[in-house]
Amino acid sequence: MKTLKITSKIIILAMLVVISSCSTKPKSGEKWIQLFNGKDLNDWDIKFKGHELGDNYNNTFRVEDGLLRVSYENWDEWN
Repeated sequence: MKTLKITSKIIILAMLVVISSCSTKPKSGEKWIQLFNGKDLNDWDIKFKGHELGDNYNNTFRVEDGLLRVSYENWDEWN
């Protein structure tokens, strides 16, 4: 029974640490840099080994519903 109480306290403590470390606001003086515009892959440098820079091999990276998606559906095998 003591083990259960100690375990639950450790889990609760761990959850509090994780929650308290998550911050959605930048610290004072910091500015966010938007990496993805939600529309297209402009300004992204896609690179696959054995292919030219910018070659989105097998349409692996794409934008769907404003989200950056990675799909391997057009791949025959994984190397």
